[in-house]
Amino acid sequence: MSISDQLARHVASIGYEDLPAPAIAAAKRLIMDTIGTGYAGAAEPGCTEIADTVLADGAAPHATLWSTGERTSAMGAALANGTFAAALDYDSLHFDGVIHPEIVTLPAAMALGEREKRSGRDLITAIIVGGDLMCRMAMSTGRNAAWFVTSTNGTFGAAAAAAIMLGLNQEQVRNALGLALCQASGTIQAVLERTLAKRMQSAFAARSGVLAAELARRGVTGPAGAFEGQAGYYAAFEAGDPEVLMDGLGERYEVLNTGIKKFPSCACNHAAIQAAIDLAREHEIAAADLKRVRVRITPYMQQVVGGEFDPSGNLQVAAQFSVKYSVACALLRRELKLRDLLPARVLERKVQSLLERIEIEIDEGNPGFLSPATVLIETGNGQLQRTIAAIPGSTSAPLSDRDVAEKFQDCMSYGAAAGKAIDAARLFDGLSNLEQVDDLSELMQAVYTPARRDAGRTAKTA
Repeated sequence: MSISDQLARHVASIGYEDLPAPAIAAAKRLIMDTIGTGYAGAAEPGCTEIADTVLADGAAPHATLWSTGERTSAMGAALANGTFAAALDYDSLHFDGVIHPEIVTLPAAMALGEREKRSGRDLITAIIVGGDLMCRMAMSTGRNAAWFVTSTNGTFGAAAAAAIMLGLNQEQVRNALGLALCQASGTIQAVLERTLAKRMQSAFAARSGVLAAELARRGVTGPAGAFEGQAGYYAAFEAGDPEVLMDGLGERYEVLNTGIKKFPSCACNHAAIQAAIDLAREHEIAAADLKRVRVRITPYMQQVVGGEFDPSGNLQVAAQFSVKYSVACALLRRELKLRDLLPARVLERKVQSLLERIEIEIDEGNPGFLSPATVLIETGNGQLQRTIAAIPGSTSAPLSDRDVAEKFQDCMSYGAAAGKAIDAARLFDGLSNLEQVDDLSELMQAVYTPARRDAGRTAKTA
């Protein structure tokens, strides 16, 4: 069988009962984390515009917008919720593949799950399988710096997740993957220019995956050689090793290697943030003590977050993708929380003053994507140094269940523009016991009562 046929057979045949318990537990944590970060991001720049755009279509009310509880089509909800989940760069990350699976697969699968009245068990299955495909694709290739792989690979992962929620057979899944190939796209230029489009690229993939599965269910055919074809994924997007893609398929799930972010910024900043926090706390460093700060990062990290901090564009995006701002915040505040992305906090005088004393050093020849990072501080009493090799939230330094729950609560309290729209406690309980939810639409209807939807809509337009 071809690679595409093997993948289609795998997606079409797998069920919840086939999944190992650790993978299910990991998926539940990631689902909760993604919905929490989506809610927190729902009022950020670009997100209200996406919500207004999909609602303006007047589509059939099949799926819920996480911001206000208003309802739209499955594709519209996948697009909007996918944007919300990516907005704060606080979402989950597969560290080996440097790819963000859940912000693509969950909005797609959840939207269809509501419409089709599928169970929490179906949702868990879709997230595990769709995310696994995305991560395997990333691990099987090199890294073409021009592609935004969460988007290119995400279209395939979303199509696989959507196929599970629609109950597609093997032939239909193969067509869905072929139709995903026809839509796959995404460029890192949106990141390099610090534009709001960055937070929408993964959402475009979620919407495209839903469309691919919907068309395949209706008999539309797609290329049969989506992966191995003459102009398939490996030929058109990334040269790679299909054996890595297929190794242990159905036996090993990459959801177990997907981590939950501790800080609301680009993951390229996290090792440096943790190093700075550790030094500031252990040595009780005051702002006056900081004479000079050097941050040593890899060439890949330099490309993404190592440039000069530029507040002239979107201030929040600039902060999220600046290792200088991240380290300054971490040293002065001994943390980096959602509130540290607010304009007043970003532009605080003492932070801006410290930015002038931070220098970037590139560890040439180091192939690391997200680590290691070293922070070196010169004070009046000498030099301090800390290197972080395993960033917090990774499989080598995982967050606890308590950490995940506290992050969820923090996220649910951050979305001020939609703060009255949702019963956060009820949602937390439902997601904690997701395998017992028989109908996802009932869960969402329960947490977004009519009164709460009205309150969320009022807050949004105020």
